[in-house]
Formats: sequence, structure tokens, C-alpha cells
Amino acid sequence: MENGEIQDSQLSASTSFDMTSVGPQNASMQKYMLGDYLVNFEKIYVITGIETQGRYGNGTGREYTTHYAIEYLRLNSSWIKYHNEELIEIFNGNDDTSTAVRQNFNPPIIASKIRIIPYSNYARTMCLRVEFYGCIYNDGLMFYSMNNDGSRIDNYDFRDKTFEKSNMFSHFTNNKK
Repeated sequence: MENGEIQDSQLSASTSFDMTSVGPQNASMQKYMLGDYLVNFEKIYVITGIETQGRYGNGTGREYTTHYAIEYLRLNSSWIKYHNEELIEIFNGNDDTSTAVRQNFNPPIIASKIRIIPYSNYARTMCLRVEFYGCIYNDGLMFYSMNNDGSRIDNYDFRDKTFEKSNMFSHFTNNKK
């Protein structure tokens, strides 16, 4: 987002205190935001991580998001709640307004839209600045090798474990145990 590849028009928020000063167009790491947050990448991306930060506001506000969930959307699908390999669905955010916290996605998220849903144990104002890491998803898996009995060669797993409704083989990990 900081590099300008994602435009302000691709960002939206379900709520905002003031659309001019803290609306979704202000949500990159160099800007500020309040409320649920949606990014429309307009193409399929492989998202490998997220970095979050709160809002200090020069003393007029000290808001940050302590926890959040991620939902994602692929073309022609419904929203899917992301969970990592440890089956964690609620991720740690920030515990102050100035420190940026990075969360790497394992497995990566393959999506055209991502929604960040802030969580808190009590009612409070939450603000969120965000940066995504990843790249455009240009090609699917072109080929791979299997033994005649259906077992994998080199112990690789080609299943997309985060997208259970699909038979797409878009996630590639080494299954070392």
C-alpha cells in the first residue's frame, strides 16, 4: 500500500469517526483509520503478511487494535475466515500506538479481497493502520509429480488448506515432520 499499488478507492471501512481525517483512505501505514477494514486488490494476490499500527494523533487520540481476525474472498466465492497452520483465527495486533507489529501468514492467503475485523475484550475506540505484503498471483501450479500409487514425491503437499471448498492446488509447502 505504501508503494501506491493499492489506491485509496480500493479501501473501505464499515465505520469511521470522521471520513475526512480517519476514513479508510487514510489506512496505510503512513495514515490512520477506525473501524472494520476492507481492501479490494482487484486482482488475485498472494498475501504473505500484514503489518499493523495504531493511531497516536499528536496526543488527541491513543487508539490501537489489540486483536483482529482476517476474512478473505476469492473470485466467485463467499467470505472465508482465515486460520494459520496452528488453527489460530484471532491474531495479536498492537499494544501501543506507535509500534508496528508484523504477522506473517502461514499458509499465505490467496485472495482478491481481504477484510480485517478488529476484536477487543471491552468496548473501546480502535484504530488501525495497515500494510500488506505479497505479490500478484499470476499463475497456478503448472505441474507436479506423483507416484503411481498416488503418493507424493519429495513429501510436498499441494493442497490449499485454507480454502476448503475448492479443489484448487494453489498452496505449496514442504511437509517436513
